[in-house]
Amino acid sequence: MFYEDGSHDVLCTGPDWTVRASATALANIHASEDHDRRLYPVGWDAPGFGAEDWQPAKSFDRTSRQASISESTTCDSSRDSAADKYKETSAGTVCFDMGQNCSTMVKIVVEGRAGSVVIVRYGESVREDGTTLMPDPLFKEFKTGVYSRFILADTGGPETWQPDFCFTAARYIQLDGVTLDAASNDLPVVHSVVN
Repeated sequence: MFYEDGSHDVLCTGPDWTVRASATALANIHASEDHDRRLYPVGWDAPGFGAEDWQPAKSFDRTSRQASISESTTCDSSRDSAADKYKETSAGTVCFDMGQNCSTMVKIVVEGRAGSVVIVRYGESVREDGTTLMPDPLFKEFKTGVYSRFILADTGGPETWQPDFCFTAARYIQLDGVTLDAASNDLPVVHSVVN
Protein backbone atom coordinates (compact mmCIF):
# COMPACT_ATOMS: atom_id res chain seq x y z
CA MET A 1 0.00 0.00 0.00
CA PHE A 2 1.24 3.48 -0.87
CA TYR A 3 0.88 6.33 1.62
CA GLU A 4 0.56 10.09 1.07
CA ASP A 5 4.14 10.70 2.19
CA GLY A 6 5.39 8.40 -0.59
CA SER A 7 6.31 5.50 1.66
CA HIS A 8 4.90 2.01 1.14
CA ASP A 9 4.61 -1.32 2.89
CA VAL A 10 7.23 -3.97 2.21
CA LEU A 11 6.11 -7.54 1.73
CA CYS A 12 8.75 -10.10 2.62
CA THR A 13 8.51 -13.62 1.31
CA GLY A 14 10.32 -16.66 2.57
CA PRO A 15 10.81 -20.40 2.09
CA ASP A 16 7.76 -21.11 4.25
CA TRP A 17 5.34 -19.62 1.70
CA THR A 18 2.97 -22.08 0.02
CA VAL A 19 0.80 -21.90 -3.11
CA ARG A 20 -1.99 -23.78 -4.88
CA ALA A 21 -3.88 -23.59 -8.16
CA SER A 22 -6.37 -20.74 -8.27
CA ALA A 23 -10.15 -21.06 -8.45
CA THR A 24 -9.84 -18.62 -11.37
CA ALA A 25 -8.86 -20.66 -14.42
CA LEU A 26 -9.06 -17.87 -17.03
CA ALA A 27 -8.63 -14.13 -16.64
CA ASN A 28 -8.69 -11.79 -19.62
CA ILE A 29 -8.89 -8.08 -18.82
CA HIS A 30 -11.62 -7.55 -21.43
CA ALA A 31 -14.73 -9.33 -20.15
CA SER A 32 -13.60 -12.95 -19.86
CA GLU A 33 -13.11 -14.79 -16.60
CA ASP A 34 -13.70 -18.40 -15.54
CA HIS A 35 -14.09 -19.04 -11.82
CA ASP A 36 -15.00 -22.27 -10.03
CA ARG A 37 -16.43 -21.40 -6.61
CA ARG A 38 -15.95 -25.04 -5.53
CA LEU A 39 -12.17 -24.61 -5.74
CA TYR A 40 -11.96 -21.40 -3.70
CA PRO A 41 -10.03 -22.01 -0.46
CA VAL A 42 -12.53 -20.56 2.00
CA GLY A 43 -10.78 -19.14 5.05
CA TRP A 44 -7.31 -19.03 3.48
CA ASP A 45 -6.81 -15.50 4.83
CA ALA A 46 -7.78 -16.31 8.43
CA PRO A 47 -5.68 -17.69 11.30
CA GLY A 48 -5.73 -21.46 11.69
CA PHE A 49 -6.34 -22.25 8.02
CA GLY A 50 -5.04 -25.70 7.13
CA ALA A 51 -2.95 -25.54 3.97
CA GLU A 52 -1.68 -29.11 4.11
CA ASP A 53 -2.36 -29.75 0.41
CA TRP A 54 -0.57 -26.56 -0.71
CA GLN A 55 2.89 -26.77 -2.29
CA PRO A 56 6.03 -24.81 -1.38
CA ALA A 57 6.42 -21.68 -3.49
CA LYS A 58 9.27 -21.73 -5.99
CA SER A 59 11.92 -19.12 -5.38
CA PHE A 60 13.84 -17.30 -8.05
CA ASP A 61 17.31 -15.80 -8.19
CA ARG A 62 16.90 -12.20 -7.09
CA THR A 63 19.86 -11.12 -9.21
CA SER A 64 18.19 -12.36 -12.41
CA ARG A 65 14.77 -10.79 -11.83
CA GLN A 66 13.74 -7.89 -9.67
CA ALA A 67 10.22 -7.66 -8.35
CA SER A 68 8.89 -4.13 -8.33
CA ILE A 69 5.80 -2.28 -7.25
CA SER A 70 3.94 -0.22 -9.82
CA GLU A 71 1.68 2.59 -8.77
CA SER A 72 -1.50 3.28 -10.71
CA THR A 73 -4.79 5.00 -10.21
CA THR A 74 -7.55 3.01 -8.59
CA CYS A 75 -10.87 2.12 -10.13
CA ASP A 76 -13.85 3.12 -8.02
CA SER A 77 -16.45 0.35 -8.15
CA SER A 78 -18.50 1.73 -5.27
CA ARG A 79 -21.35 3.00 -7.43
CA ASP A 80 -24.11 0.41 -7.25
CA SER A 81 -27.08 0.48 -9.59
CA ALA A 82 -29.40 -2.47 -10.04
CA ALA A 83 -30.78 -3.55 -13.39
CA ASP A 84 -33.69 -1.35 -14.54
CA LYS A 85 -35.49 -4.11 -16.43
CA TYR A 86 -35.11 -7.81 -17.05
CA LYS A 87 -36.56 -10.38 -19.40
CA GLU A 88 -36.48 -14.17 -19.36
CA THR A 89 -35.91 -14.64 -23.08
CA SER A 90 -36.02 -18.45 -23.00
CA ALA A 91 -35.72 -21.27 -20.49
CA GLY A 92 -32.44 -20.71 -18.67
CA THR A 93 -31.65 -17.30 -20.20
CA VAL A 94 -32.35 -13.95 -18.54
CA CYS A 95 -31.29 -10.59 -20.00
CA PHE A 96 -30.92 -7.55 -17.71
CA ASP A 97 -31.05 -3.92 -18.87
CA MET A 98 -28.78 -1.72 -16.75
CA GLY A 99 -30.41 1.45 -18.16
CA GLN A 100 -27.32 2.88 -19.84
CA ASN A 101 -24.06 1.78 -21.36
CA CYS A 102 -21.21 2.01 -18.86
CA SER A 103 -18.00 0.36 -17.75
CA THR A 104 -18.85 -2.49 -15.44
CA MET A 105 -17.55 -5.15 -13.12
CA VAL A 106 -21.02 -6.57 -12.63
CA LYS A 107 -21.93 -8.17 -9.28
CA ILE A 108 -24.28 -11.15 -9.53
CA VAL A 109 -25.98 -12.96 -6.66
CA VAL A 110 -27.39 -16.42 -7.44
CA GLU A 111 -28.33 -19.50 -5.48
CA GLY A 112 -28.16 -23.05 -6.76
CA ARG A 113 -26.65 -26.50 -6.65
CA ALA A 114 -22.92 -27.18 -6.60
CA GLY A 115 -21.53 -27.56 -10.09
CA SER A 116 -24.19 -25.33 -11.71
CA VAL A 117 -22.58 -23.25 -14.47
CA VAL A 118 -23.60 -19.62 -14.99
CA ILE A 119 -22.50 -17.88 -18.20
CA VAL A 120 -22.37 -14.06 -18.22
CA ARG A 121 -22.57 -12.32 -21.60
CA TYR A 122 -22.21 -8.58 -22.08
CA GLY A 123 -23.56 -6.35 -24.83
CA GLU A 124 -24.14 -2.76 -25.81
CA SER A 125 -27.19 -3.73 -27.86
CA VAL A 126 -29.71 -6.57 -28.08
CA ARG A 127 -31.34 -8.69 -30.76
CA GLU A 128 -35.08 -8.58 -31.41
CA ASP A 129 -35.63 -11.44 -28.95
CA GLY A 130 -33.91 -9.46 -26.15
CA THR A 131 -30.65 -11.47 -26.00
CA THR A 132 -27.35 -9.60 -25.97
CA LEU A 133 -25.73 -8.91 -29.28
CA MET A 134 -22.17 -10.02 -28.71
CA PRO A 135 -20.12 -9.65 -30.63
CA ASP A 136 -21.48 -6.22 -31.34
CA PRO A 137 -21.18 -5.54 -35.08
CA LEU A 138 -18.74 -2.74 -34.25
CA PHE A 139 -16.31 -5.18 -32.61
CA LYS A 140 -15.65 -7.92 -35.13
CA GLU A 141 -12.49 -9.01 -33.30
CA PHE A 142 -14.71 -10.53 -30.61
CA LYS A 143 -16.16 -13.13 -32.96
CA THR A 144 -14.53 -15.87 -30.91
CA GLY A 145 -16.87 -15.01 -28.04
CA VAL A 146 -16.29 -12.95 -24.95
CA TYR A 147 -18.04 -14.04 -21.78
CA SER A 148 -17.43 -14.96 -18.17
CA ARG A 149 -18.30 -18.26 -16.55
CA PHE A 150 -18.57 -19.19 -12.90
CA ILE A 151 -19.46 -22.47 -11.22
CA LEU A 152 -21.41 -22.53 -7.98
CA ALA A 153 -20.19 -24.27 -4.83
CA ASP A 154 -23.61 -24.52 -3.07
CA THR A 155 -22.71 -22.77 0.16
CA GLY A 156 -26.22 -23.21 1.55
CA GLY A 157 -27.33 -19.75 0.52
CA PRO A 158 -26.87 -17.06 -2.14
CA GLU A 159 -23.41 -16.83 -3.71
CA THR A 160 -21.95 -13.57 -4.98
CA TRP A 161 -19.73 -13.43 -8.06
CA GLN A 162 -17.94 -10.38 -9.35
CA PRO A 163 -14.97 -10.55 -11.68
CA ASP A 164 -11.60 -10.06 -10.02
CA PHE A 165 -9.56 -9.44 -13.14
CA CYS A 166 -11.77 -8.17 -15.94
CA PHE A 167 -14.16 -5.39 -16.81
CA THR A 168 -16.12 -4.38 -19.87
CA ALA A 169 -18.56 -1.81 -21.21
CA ALA A 170 -22.16 -2.94 -21.47
CA ARG A 171 -25.76 -1.91 -21.07
CA TYR A 172 -27.14 -5.44 -21.21
CA ILE A 173 -26.04 -8.36 -19.05
CA GLN A 174 -27.28 -11.78 -20.15
CA LEU A 175 -27.13 -14.76 -17.80
CA ASP A 176 -27.35 -18.27 -19.24
CA GLY A 177 -28.08 -21.29 -17.03
CA VAL A 178 -30.32 -19.42 -14.53
CA THR A 179 -33.94 -18.66 -13.75
CA LEU A 180 -36.00 -15.99 -11.99
CA ASP A 181 -38.34 -18.61 -10.56
CA ALA A 182 -37.62 -18.93 -6.82
CA ALA A 183 -39.38 -22.32 -6.79
CA SER A 184 -37.01 -23.80 -9.36
CA ASN A 185 -35.08 -26.92 -8.40
CA ASP A 186 -33.31 -27.27 -11.73
CA LEU A 187 -31.51 -23.97 -12.33
CA PRO A 188 -29.80 -21.45 -10.06
CA VAL A 189 -32.08 -18.58 -9.04
CA VAL A 190 -30.95 -15.01 -9.70
CA HIS A 191 -31.30 -12.77 -6.65
CA SER A 192 -29.70 -9.60 -8.06
CA VAL A 193 -27.59 -8.10 -10.83
CA VAL A 194 -25.83 -4.87 -9.84
CA ASN A 195 -23.46 -2.63 -11.78
